This record gives sequence, structure tokens and C-alpha cells, in this order.
Amino acid sequence: MTEEIAWIAEFDYQRPSGVAETLHLSRGAVRPMPASDPDRPNQKYRNRLVEVPSYQTRALSDPSTLGGSIGTGNLTVSNADGALSYLRDCRPVAVRVWRGVSGRPLVAWRQIAAARPGPLRWEIGSGDQAGRVSIPILDARADLEDAILDATYAGTNSGATGYEGEVGGIKGQTKPIALGDLTDAHVPGVWVNQPASVAQLHDGADAGPMAAVTAIWDRGGNAQLTALSDRTGSAFDTAALTSTQYVTDLVRGYCRIGGTLGAQPTFGLRGAAAAGDTAPSILRWLLTRRGHGTRIGASLAAWAAPAKVGVWLEQPSSYREAWDPIAASAAAWVLPDATGQWQVGTLAAPLGAPVLSLSERKIKELSVADATIAQPVWKVTVRWGRIYRTFARNDLAAVVIGTAAETRLAEEWRSAVAKSQAVKTLWGDQAREITIDTALRSEADAEALAAQLLALFGPRPDGSPRQLLRVATEMTDPLLDLAHGQEVALSYPLEGLTGSWAVWGKRPAAPDDHLIELELFG
Repeated sequence: MTEEIAWIAEFDYQRPSGVAETLHLSRGAVRPMPASDPDRPNQKYRNRLVEVPSYQTRALSDPSTLGGSIGTGNLTVSNADGALSYLRDCRPVAVRVWRGVSGRPLVAWRQIAAARPGPLRWEIGSGDQAGRVSIPILDARADLEDAILDATYAGTNSGATGYEGEVGGIKGQTKPIALGDLTDAHVPGVWVNQPASVAQLHDGADAGPMAAVTAIWDRGGNAQLTALSDRTGSAFDTAALTSTQYVTDLVRGYCRIGGTLGAQPTFGLRGAAAAGDTAPSILRWLLTRRGHGTRIGASLAAWAAPAKVGVWLEQPSSYREAWDPIAASAAAWVLPDATGQWQVGTLAAPLGAPVLSLSERKIKELSVADATIAQPVWKVTVRWGRIYRTFARNDLAAVVIGTAAETRLAEEWRSAVAKSQAVKTLWGDQAREITIDTALRSEADAEALAAQLLALFGPRPDGSPRQLLRVATEMTDPLLDLAHGQEVALSYPLEGLTGSWAVWGKRPAAPDDHLIELELFG
């Protein structure tokens, strides 16, 4: 006898009083969890799910920019009797979804999602339509849309005392955060006290001490200043400086200059010491800062990539503004798995190591997920080495004019280009160009990334174009367990589709309750 598959969900919320509660829901009648279940002993689930929960996760939202995606889905819950109307006053907190067999302990169920709920949507019952509430669900990547910079300047300086700016000056402006290798980035800093010649490069009080100030430039040229030992607190405030000296307070992120520089001094530095200067270390730091430190999965914890990266944020900014260029620097996707643990994978063409097979008879629906992938890329431009203040010629020191530095300081980005004239010749106007913004600081690393992406999005070794397919097949536990980046062997002779394909997206219970939809790249 075939066991009937069931779905359950848990919705955590908070009452206006601050009391935390959980709503236990099921699709169809489900027996209570066994008394011996260590996780949910005797837990009952209320048959209120109107339909099987939907939930989709994708490695990328836009392969042409390596843009990150957010997993999305929905729980539709019956409120025909009005018993859940009290939820209007409650704060949604978390959603978890499982698929399994009624009566088994929770550990035997397959977890489908550990997600963040969006604002509830209500449908008032009328006529033949019963009342219901929809709970949008978003994976943890939605948290990256939140602000990374919180602290602002108070505007409370008194002359040369204080580092909060003056009323009418920087009051209300967000304090900056520096991450990674910015040693040649010409960071302008925020001048928090002009009479005292103090600039803030990094808000150490909010984001931890910065690692170092490595250079000071005056109108693009070396300011010829000598550093005193790093100091903090009153030792920094009262340090006696000559006109050729400067002193740092790495704990708070300040730099004080003894002399008078031109109108546009800039700095080289290394950002938050705890964040490091590579994509893996900074992304882990960002997750920890956002409150996800206990959810860093095994692959992300072990991930290493040596390329140096750096970003400087000074305006109201989201985590994503730092996250996306850093992840793109390693051609990586980082996303939460079904249990909410953050995992990582590198974008790559299939290697021919499938973990399971899909034959023509198993495939229920087949379509193209993104037609632009079939237009081979002939030119990749990787933008790298961003500087945070550019200079017109009349802003530069005389010693810089006419040198290679003048050209460099005129442009915000440097570019590394990889191209295939053979692809352009063969595909003509159908061949594509893509441009990727990164946080990379080395030309060699940028060139390597450009070559990697040209190979990824260019034709296959046999000259045929890559494709991104949408394949629907019968939902099974092995398919649900597929991780993004793993490969499946596809055999669909009618359309000439064979070989190994990489999983770039998953959507259980689509396009029908018993199916799973995969996005496959190959």
C-alpha cells in the first residue's frame, strides 16, 4: 500500500503583548506527531492549508549580471470561520514547511523551507468564496535588503571638540563602513571635525575596529605624511602632530592630519579587521552582522577564495549593495538551503558528474527558462579596482598630471575584458556582451574571472549554445534533496537534449502538487 504524502507548515508570530506563538497547519488531515517524537511530541496540525505550499529558489535572478535572487512562495490558509482573524494584529516572524507521511516523527519528514514571512494578505469571505489569509514566504536572502548602516552623525561638535559634525553639516548622514582591501581605493572619508582635521573612514563603534590606514593622498599624489603609532580615546584626541604627521584611531575608525592638505585628500585603508579581505570572509561577516551567524552552513564555513576584495559604504545602503559585488567577484551564489542554513557554490559549467538521471519518460513538461542563455556571450567585461573619488585634471597635484595615475584617477572603475572573436563571427548580432561589477582589487583576478565567465556563458566545447531549461518531473525525495549546483543526467532525444546539466533552480509542487520543477543549465 502506497503511503499518502502530506504537507505541514509552522507559522511563528508575535502577539501585540510580545508573546510568541506558533500556528501548526496541514494540508488535509494529518495524525498528531508520535508521543516519542523528540521535536514535536503529540503535536497536532490543523487542516487549514487551502493548497500545497509553493516555494521557489534560484541561484541567480539575472545570469547576465550574476544578480542574486530571493526564494519566494506562499501559504494560503483558510479563515472561513474567522478563527484566525486575530492574526491581523500580530507580527509575522518565521515559516517552516515539510513534506512527509502522516504519523511519522518530524525527523522523517523532508523540510522544504525555512523562510521569512512577508506582510499577510487577507481575503474577506463573500458568496461562494470563504475567507482566507495568504502568508507570503521569502528565503533569508530577503534580509539582505535591510539597511547595513544604522548610526548617523548627531551634529553636536563644539569647535575642535567632538566627531559628530556640526548642525547644518553632516548631521543626519550615515557613518561609513569599510570592508576588505581598499589600499588603492582613494576613499574620501567623512570629515567629522574640520577644525581638528579628523576624518572618519569606518564606524568602528558599529562595525568593529578597522585594520589599517595604508596611504594618504593629497589631490591624487602622495601626501608625504608620516604615521605616529595608532592611538585611541584621549591619546588620539590630544596627540601632538607636526605638519608632516598623522595619527589613527583604528578602534573608532578615525584619522587626524597634522598639516593642511588640498581640498580633496583621499585614503588607502584596510577595512573592518574581523571581516578580512576575501569574499568568503566578508560574506560570512555580513551574515553574522545581520544575525545569521548561527546559520552558516558547512559549505560556506569551509569556503576559501584568495582574491582580494573591498567595498566602502557611506550612503544609506543595504546589505545587498555590499553582498552582490563581493559574491560576483568569486562567481558564487550563496543561498539558504531548505533548513535555512547558508550554503555556497561556484557558477560553473556541468562537469559530467550527475547524481541522478531524468529520462524522457520521466519528464512531464519541458520548456526554455531563459532564452537569452542560448545567445552565446562573445565578450565579458569585469569592472574592478573601484575608486571612491575621481579627479578632473584641474583637481590634481602637478606631480600627477601627465602620468599613468592621472588616467587612473579620472575613472571610477578599471576593466578586464575577455572575448572570443570566433563566437562573434559565427553568431553575429546574436552574440551577447555582458558587464559584471565586482569588488575585486587585482587585475589578474579580474582577468581570470572574465575568462571564467566567457567559458561559462559562451558556447559548449562542441560549439552549440548553452541553454537554461525548465523541467517538470514527478516529485521524489532524491529530487527534493538536490542541492543547487549539483548535476542531473538528462536524456530527451526528441529535442536532442542529453548530457549532464547543473541545477540552478528548484520549485516543489509545481506545476502540479505531485511534481517538482527544476531549472537546469547545460
